[in-house]
Amino acid sequence: MSAGEVLGSTYRELASVFAQCSGIARKDLAAAETTRAALVEQYAVRAVNLLAFANDKGFFTKPERVADLRTDDRLQPIMDRDDFKKFQLELEKTVSARASSTNQAK
Repeated sequence: MSAGEVLGSTYRELASVFAQCSGIARKDLAAAETTRAALVEQYAVRAVNLLAFANDKGFFTKPERVADLRTDDRLQPIMDRDDFKKFQLELEKTVSARASSTNQAK
């Protein structure tokens, strides 16, 4: 790993931060509704993109890390999003296929 390379775990943690920002923005009644909605969307999209970056770096190769996506309270603000659900489902399929091929090789 080079000095400037970002780890998958860092992307995963940043995704949690942006998911939390999305939830906080949703509750910010001081902001105009259109501003609030735009911020919620911006933060949520960024959170899902950061999860994809973590995956690209090999972070989600362990089944427990994929399972954590279902239970991590920090991701709660984005769990109902279609893009998050799609990402999660694709990861689960990949991990399941990997486990199946590993079991067949034994």
